[in-house]
Amino acid sequence: MASPSNHLPATPKILLRFSPSNPIFLASNRSLFFGDSSCLSRRQRRHRAAAVRGVGARGWSSASVKAVLDVDRQGAALRASVVKQRRPDDRPKVASLSDIISERGACGVGFIANLKNEPSHKIVKDALTALGCMEHRGGCGADNDSGDGAGVMTSVPWQLYDNWAVKQGLASLDSSKTGVGMVFLPKDEKFMKEAKSVITKIFLEEGLEVIGWRPVPVNTSIVGYYAKEAMPSIQQVFVKVSKEENADDIERELYICRKLIERATKSEEWKDDVYFCSLSNKTIVYKGMLRSEVLGQFYLDLQNELYESPFAIYHRRYSTNTSPRWPLAQPMRLLGHNGEINTIQGNLNWMQSREATLKSPVWRGRENEIRPFGNPKASDSANLDSAAELLLRSGRSPAEALMVLVPEAYKNHPTLMIKYPEVVDFYDYYKGQMEAWDGPALLLFSDGRTVGACLDRNGLRPARYWRTVDDIVYVASEVGVLPMDESKIIMKGRLGPGMMITVDLQSGQVYENTDVKKSVASAYPYGNWLRENMRNMKPGNFLSSVVMDNETTLRHQHILPSKIYQTTVCNTDLYRPYRAVRTGPTGYRYVDHLVSIGIIFYFFINKKIFFNARRRHRGSGDVPEALATLPKPRATSPRLQIKIFFFTFRATSPVDTSGDNWFSMLIDAKARRSVAILSAIQFNLGVGQLVAFGYSSEDVQMVIETMASQGKEPTFCMGDDIPLAVISRKPHMLYDYFKQRFAQVTNPAIDPLREGLVMSLEVNIGKRRNILEVGPENASQVILSSPVLNEGELDSLMKDPILQAQILSTYFDIRKGLDGSLEKALQRLCEAADEVVRDGCQLLVLSDRSEEPEPTRPAIPVLLAVGAVHQHLIQNGLRMSASIVADTAQCFSTHHFACLIGYGASAVCPYLALETCRQWRLSTKAVSLMRTGKMPTVTIEQAQRNFCKAVKSGLLKILSKMGISLLSSYCGAQIFEIYGLGQEIVDIAFCGSVSKIGGLTLDELARETLSFWVKAFSEDTAKRLENFGFIQFRPGGEYHGNNPEMSKLLHKAVRQKSENAYSIYQQHLANRPVNVLRDLLELKGDRAPIPIGKVESAASIVQRFCTGGMSLGAISRETHEAIAIAMNRLGGKSNSGEGGEDPVRWSPLTDVVDGYSPTLPHLKGLQNGDTATSAIKQVASGRFGVTPTFLVNADQLEIKIAQGAKPGEGGQLPGKKVSAYIARLRNSKPGVPLISPPPHHDIYSIEDLAQLIYDLHQQVNPKAKVSVKLVAEAGIGTVASGVAKGNADIIQISGHDGGTGASPISSIKHAGGPWELGLTETHQTLIQNGLRERVILRVDGGFKSGIDVLMAAAMGADEYGFGSVAMIATGCVMARICHTNNCPVGVASQREELRARFPGVPGDLVNYFLYVAEEVRGVLAQLGYEKLDDIIGRADLLKPRHISLTKTQHLDLSYLLSSVGLPKWSSTEIRNQDVHTNGPILDEIVLSDPEISNAIENEKEVNKTVKIYNVDRAVCGRIAGVIAKKYGDVGFAGQLNLTFTGSAGQSFACFLTPGMNVRLVGEANDYVGKGMAGGELIVTPVDDTGFCPEDATIVGNTCLYGATGGQIFVRGKAGERFAVRNSLAEAVVEGTGDHCCEYMTGGCVVVLGKVGRNVAAGMTGGLAYILDEDDTLIPKVNKEIVKIQRVNAPAGQMQLKSLIEAHVEKTGSSKGAAILTEWEVYLPLFWQIVPPSEEDTPEACTEFERIAAKRGMTLQSA
Repeated sequence: MASPSNHLPATPKILLRFSPSNPIFLASNRSLFFGDSSCLSRRQRRHRAAAVRGVGARGWSSASVKAVLDVDRQGAALRASVVKQRRPDDRPKVASLSDIISERGACGVGFIANLKNEPSHKIVKDALTALGCMEHRGGCGADNDSGDGAGVMTSVPWQLYDNWAVKQGLASLDSSKTGVGMVFLPKDEKFMKEAKSVITKIFLEEGLEVIGWRPVPVNTSIVGYYAKEAMPSIQQVFVKVSKEENADDIERELYICRKLIERATKSEEWKDDVYFCSLSNKTIVYKGMLRSEVLGQFYLDLQNELYESPFAIYHRRYSTNTSPRWPLAQPMRLLGHNGEINTIQGNLNWMQSREATLKSPVWRGRENEIRPFGNPKASDSANLDSAAELLLRSGRSPAEALMVLVPEAYKNHPTLMIKYPEVVDFYDYYKGQMEAWDGPALLLFSDGRTVGACLDRNGLRPARYWRTVDDIVYVASEVGVLPMDESKIIMKGRLGPGMMITVDLQSGQVYENTDVKKSVASAYPYGNWLRENMRNMKPGNFLSSVVMDNETTLRHQHILPSKIYQTTVCNTDLYRPYRAVRTGPTGYRYVDHLVSIGIIFYFFINKKIFFNARRRHRGSGDVPEALATLPKPRATSPRLQIKIFFFTFRATSPVDTSGDNWFSMLIDAKARRSVAILSAIQFNLGVGQLVAFGYSSEDVQMVIETMASQGKEPTFCMGDDIPLAVISRKPHMLYDYFKQRFAQVTNPAIDPLREGLVMSLEVNIGKRRNILEVGPENASQVILSSPVLNEGELDSLMKDPILQAQILSTYFDIRKGLDGSLEKALQRLCEAADEVVRDGCQLLVLSDRSEEPEPTRPAIPVLLAVGAVHQHLIQNGLRMSASIVADTAQCFSTHHFACLIGYGASAVCPYLALETCRQWRLSTKAVSLMRTGKMPTVTIEQAQRNFCKAVKSGLLKILSKMGISLLSSYCGAQIFEIYGLGQEIVDIAFCGSVSKIGGLTLDELARETLSFWVKAFSEDTAKRLENFGFIQFRPGGEYHGNNPEMSKLLHKAVRQKSENAYSIYQQHLANRPVNVLRDLLELKGDRAPIPIGKVESAASIVQRFCTGGMSLGAISRETHEAIAIAMNRLGGKSNSGEGGEDPVRWSPLTDVVDGYSPTLPHLKGLQNGDTATSAIKQVASGRFGVTPTFLVNADQLEIKIAQGAKPGEGGQLPGKKVSAYIARLRNSKPGVPLISPPPHHDIYSIEDLAQLIYDLHQQVNPKAKVSVKLVAEAGIGTVASGVAKGNADIIQISGHDGGTGASPISSIKHAGGPWELGLTETHQTLIQNGLRERVILRVDGGFKSGIDVLMAAAMGADEYGFGSVAMIATGCVMARICHTNNCPVGVASQREELRARFPGVPGDLVNYFLYVAEEVRGVLAQLGYEKLDDIIGRADLLKPRHISLTKTQHLDLSYLLSSVGLPKWSSTEIRNQDVHTNGPILDEIVLSDPEISNAIENEKEVNKTVKIYNVDRAVCGRIAGVIAKKYGDVGFAGQLNLTFTGSAGQSFACFLTPGMNVRLVGEANDYVGKGMAGGELIVTPVDDTGFCPEDATIVGNTCLYGATGGQIFVRGKAGERFAVRNSLAEAVVEGTGDHCCEYMTGGCVVVLGKVGRNVAAGMTGGLAYILDEDDTLIPKVNKEIVKIQRVNAPAGQMQLKSLIEAHVEKTGSSKGAAILTEWEVYLPLFWQIVPPSEEDTPEACTEFERIAAKRGMTLQSA
């Protein structure tokens, strides 16, 4: 008998081009179905086990669900036995995130170029000197001697090589036709010979003459240990290219040779040991894993006077991975890159995708020989270099190549739009051809004829340039890298965001930004091509009425509407002769292979379900008889739905078919394998469709409705304390297995709120053609303003004749069994996509719209479908030919959109979410709220528009947290990591993403998908949506770690000081469902137990405990101080958070009576000797409350890079929580919301973080250890290595489950990883890199018990952080309304009446931590260990628990159980080591001067002059710290008048205090005046300059960051972000870059010249006066908060004039003097920028006196 599985209906290959709303599309949907298919073709697969665990044990499904889930699996064994066809090795492979994250870096770079093109050895020497002056911007390995990399690129020194050739008896080298290769070869003699033989063979085959090999003379004695271990043999090869005449063709031939050599060595054992630093006729690169100062000593050539060059590019690398790799040192072959490409994974995938289409006549048909164009195992810099080199060798200029790859933020750019429209056209043309390589980048480049530099669109790397009278141009990351006669400098400037400078060595011209770009953009008529071919899609109208009625919609947050559909399928093969044995009046036993037909039907009458079943026993003739037996419903029934299933089954044991539960009994029998259902045929009679997509009532009410009503994402608080999706017992949508990646340390997050001008959601739809050829057809695309489409916009795309859109339906068919069904569906879907794209389709619409739902045809998770099609097209070279759009019900949150776009979709139409918005607007509740004024009135259209606006804002935020500016670069970049999906799924749809713990198979995912789907066929679904309790705790919902029962048990234990009560609390935790990864592990003993008396004391253990960084403001003063007092009693550490701290807390209490103190009257339970100071004081991006005195009163200083609940984002404190007290501590205005910027202003990169550590460490507070707070994610070990090399004392790893006072829900839920993985990776990477002993490892996130502590210890942690549980112990009841300021017990509120309810006393928290410590002691005794030291890092003491998870048994915890060894020191030794030092510093020399020390000690006045260099960093910080420690922020009555001459290093004059008057004659780098609290700072150039001071850039970026007082006067221009987060300082400067006065909350800034874009973004306090001589200021101001007015108020005029007078007096400014001379002329040219909080001040309000007088009269009369 034929197996029914052989009778799958053939799928017709028909595709129609219609819109989703077209009836033909709906009616034809079934014939268009490509969902019932399998695995991707030709994909290597793991064999699947034949038997997959049944679903019966799951708690999600009823018996009727099982009927669908457990359909016959008899083909499983057969499928498992089929060996999948192995993909050939040369099939394209996508980039792997694990390769990419293992190498990151940042650096210091520069170039020197002679405009006369005269080669000299002096240029090489100067480059080496400058490189030595940037050693602090690089990193070293654990031996402190192996540099992360240093190198130089110059022109080929022919004289030097000629000299060598002559000595070798060779002919003189022909410099016009000779190529020189700088080659790293294997050290092993045998392998080296083999490599040289292969290289020589390729050259000869290409017709090149190999002139000879030259061993490069080196001095190995100065190489560090680790670098020497990895050092290659370094040789040069000289080849003659006789067959080419043109210089470009010679370079191209050498490029082809190098690519052929790379391919030829690919299969060799020594393949990784061969690397060409350069192979060129024009340039050569000398580089290695060296420190900058030894590069010139290592390469003896560089010391040779014969080594001459007209230019040199130099580079010092700071890699966060210390494993030495010589090839990754820079410069590369074309570029020197300081920065990080955040989109690298997507860039590599797209470069691979376009390989098939890249063609150019210059390659003469040899394009195949030069592939691939990327290498995931190389660094991001190397891959960017490779892409730029491809464009260069294909005929582009270096400047054009970089404009294509790293475009500036040209949209809404006033200068470009008006003056240089052709440049805008150039960028618009290439936007659709090449996704931007996005991320912070200063790029230096040369092809030997041009030398240049360009900066990324956001200006996130410093770049200064200057030119001398003798025609030398210098560009560098810092000024002061070379001794320079200032009188000979004729130009000084800086590269701003997106700017470029080039030097044409042949013509001797310097081209600044717009000159370069105009020249490139004028080469072709890009504007005409765009106008003729590019289509801008106009915004489509939103639907103005609902598609469904109310009752249907209620179901359709699970379900979807449809038209009538009827089928008459009949499979005659099912009807076979049979023999039945009657076992009773209604029961039958079926034996052998007999088949029976049964019928089930149910129908709805007025919402009531009637169910019946009939059994018939003979042939197909029984079918009509069966139908005839159906009960007749009343004809008048308003709602009727009848479904009939015909099915056949085979039974081998008796089946009781009596009663109405007959069908369920049958399925149960099926589960026992006594019955096999062979088929199910469905007849639908009536109207209606139910398609489940996984919505819950929380999703609708808390997410969609909030977005529809408010136009922004919902805010929530606390953290994510539910289980990861894979270990949850509840079904989750596929998106929940993905966590967004985020920037930390190696690159900065971007600020989407205040710096959105560099960001764009624009996306191009259509074919991307050959980028190597320029032509009008490349412009034939459709531009979308955002990826969020409504139904009308999708219709427009469908109708575009050029796109030839095709709809592919995304369903899978389980009628022949669930196992393998999803795999088949994906295979068919991919094959269908493949076919239509080859037929010319440029737009694939993957749609889950369905005409007729069936329980046996669920929707494929749309993320899986998009990812599978995207990967399939990449691997088949078709991805550039078509765009993918998802038309889906399965998308409603920003995270869903981000996932779909990140894995390949260009746009998404969330049709069910939009319908939900429409239904919400018409709901009785919404109408009532609007009518009563409790909610703003919105129309149906506005509700949908609000939803889309919220999604767009959320997408910008998600992009920005990874430092990505452009959605087009995010698309396909896979900026996610996966928790809980197996490799099988990853290989199909998410190839290259990291999934460290494995997880679900495809069949298990199909089951989970089905568990949602079948809910649509349940009566309950018709009444209400299920609330899974994923966000808020609810009985019966998802388990929350912080739940009411846990809180009550803990309160009882600590308040009653009851060990029994704590034991019950422990038992509660031990019995909880699996909630975190560590719940899957347990400790195992390898020793005999010992008496507990031998174990270290609880008092010793609690010293390792810390509390979380909860800011004063987010929580109440009572909570904050109670926690601090408790931790100080224990000897542990509390954390200030980012809100500052009241100085009254820094002294021990001496006035306590009966538990109360007048010093802290709001607290109870106090003791004399208590101190409320936080031992750890946090320095976060907002710098709130950070003053010199705050810093010097810390035991530890924590730099908050990321927060577990919202990594990559800044903080937010709602205005209602900013009380007068909070505002005073934060130097801000009461009632004004405080938004911290993302952590980027002075931590753009790893070297900037190292600078901030330097500032805090030995500078302002040399006694405080510095910790850096990171959040767990894949690659964190690499990041932590960089932080350790940056001289941090402590690294804190936070889990994704950390708490927060306020954060968008999607951030809380979908970013960051479990600390178990982050800690394990960090600990192991630090050990492997020899850095573990340098740092204390601290971990936090969801800690609740001693078991958590012991688990963390075994994974490598030295110290342990407790956040939310510490709040609970002090009284928190987990109301989860922290962000509303309505905390019922005053724990997280600033309202006085609620704070009065605060129940906690410090003793409660003391009790809790002592109980935890005793629990630790008890377990240590059982394990046989005396102290925590003994088990720290002992992962071998962990073993998996035998727990049966609901969803899968395929989790792989081996990574958590692996070990790479132990640190050389014990944890106690690591914790007790001294604070790391910065070495000798200039401040120590100044402080050692008796006059200075006397002036500080006795408050005298002193004058000193000191010489300063760029290597002198954070100068004055230590002096300020000494003064602040002794006198506080305002108590010093003396005066230090310090004059410095020269070029100051970074952070000059940081943290100044009153009484410090500092003058710099020269120039300075970034962060001048950082955190200054008082005093005076003057920066002025030397008297005799060759340049005009007001036109020169004299200080760097981010000056006055977080200043809280003082004055600064700068004669010259500043860089970007001048006065960011300035609170009270006053400043006068003569020009600034972009983002001036960003986030300012107080003070006054005067700018006597031009400013960049985005002035006053986020400015909530203070005033700014800006001179606008050419009427260009208005478009540059961010008007979101501030208003702009002329300076009309007399007090404002007086303030402005007095500051300019002071500026002229102190700096001698000629610009200031000219303004004062013609005051009446200049005053009307000033604009005053006024935030709302300053509108009524005398300086801003012209009628202030009249208003004040009126108020005075009112008060008098009152």
